[in-house]
Amino acid sequence: MSEAERRALQSTLLRLCVLCATSLQAMHPSQAAQETVDNDVATQDGARLCGQIYNDTIALLQKATKDCTGLSLAMRIAKGKVQDDSDPLEGLDDSSVNAAAALLQSLASDLVPKLVFLTNLAQKNQTVYNLADSAARDESIKEMQKLGAQIVYGEGAKGSKALSASVGKYFAHEITNAMSEVVEIIAQLCQSFMDLKTRTVLERAQARREASPSIKKTSIDRPSRGLTLSLTKRLWKLCDSLSAETGAKDNPSRLPRDNKEAVSRVWKQSTVMVQDGIEELQEAIDRPNDGLDEAGELDELGAQWSQSVQLSEQERKLGKAVLQLLQASVTLQQKIEASLFADSSVTYDYDEAGDRITGLMEAQDDLIAATLYGDDTMSHEEDESDTEEHQAAADMPQDHDLQSKLDSYLGSCQSLSELSASCTSMAHIKDAYNATLAMIL
Repeated sequence: MSEAERRALQSTLLRLCVLCATSLQAMHPSQAAQETVDNDVATQDGARLCGQIYNDTIALLQKATKDCTGLSLAMRIAKGKVQDDSDPLEGLDDSSVNAAAALLQSLASDLVPKLVFLTNLAQKNQTVYNLADSAARDESIKEMQKLGAQIVYGEGAKGSKALSASVGKYFAHEITNAMSEVVEIIAQLCQSFMDLKTRTVLERAQARREASPSIKKTSIDRPSRGLTLSLTKRLWKLCDSLSAETGAKDNPSRLPRDNKEAVSRVWKQSTVMVQDGIEELQEAIDRPNDGLDEAGELDELGAQWSQSVQLSEQERKLGKAVLQLLQASVTLQQKIEASLFADSSVTYDYDEAGDRITGLMEAQDDLIAATLYGDDTMSHEEDESDTEEHQAAADMPQDHDLQSKLDSYLGSCQSLSELSASCTSMAHIKDAYNATLAMIL
């Protein structure tokens, strides 16, 4: 490889890395449009668009695997040559240089831009709104559109949500995460071929860009053949996992086909976390009171060595009441899940379903923390704060804090029950709530 070819190849690697960096920024939610307000777009078929985005994404993942594997093979140092840290590509023959240049060009002009396009397409169509009547009747807007102006609507112009035209925010989130990870690995793979001079230029460019909140700070690893092979393997595993067959339901890493499937995954993850919380509370209730004195307080030795929560008898009774409330809500969650994901004849707002089950999970975490730890749930930063707000929170009775967590949890259960008209009554949950509330009032 001549000096001119070496410089050209290093320059191409640098440009591709810069392209990957700007692409990651363009895909970041803080930079890309996250909704669309347009009457014409509101008539599109969101399910069909989901299918197109999914199929195109799978095809690009396969291309990413093929091109990056080819690049790794083309950049392999010729047999008998020793790799120099300052010039990893020294010793490449002409055929390898030509193959590498072609693959880098394909990545820069075809693959990476298409990954960004699909991501932005999913993001801007994740939530589609109709125009409000007042905006739709505004003749000045129509005139500006005829002149080719790009119209940006405010909140007042946003009408009803076009559910059938939206691809869903959870689906878009999965697409964004997957494509961002692929682009990041491609950038790292390019860096593994850079010489010392090129890496120095890239590091300076990164230092200037890292002031942006959408840029993740990274360090550039020293190039090596082992690093190249490791990154290629990582890309293979990622793309293979994302492209797994739809029937492989035990694979949580596979790309969802639509928002329903994406929210179903979130629901199952939340259900597991809900069950973990119940088990944590049950273990605390069943744990013997080792180290407690007659007054129900930890003695000095117990306080020093205890690594887990120790409940007094009164706290244990309260914990059992809270446990019954949590267990009562599990039945509700199961019925709602069956209604949402088993019945294909009814269309639901799956974004709303995902938000509500996530909200219930968070409310349960807060309730369990208040039950087991009380005032200890406050962070050291809050305890040490001199503000009146934090002082008031610190002075608030524990029972009042627990009651607020109970109310929040009941509200989350009520919100969840409203997702399906066929769900059973909330009576058993309210009974458990009232029984728990009576113990702290």
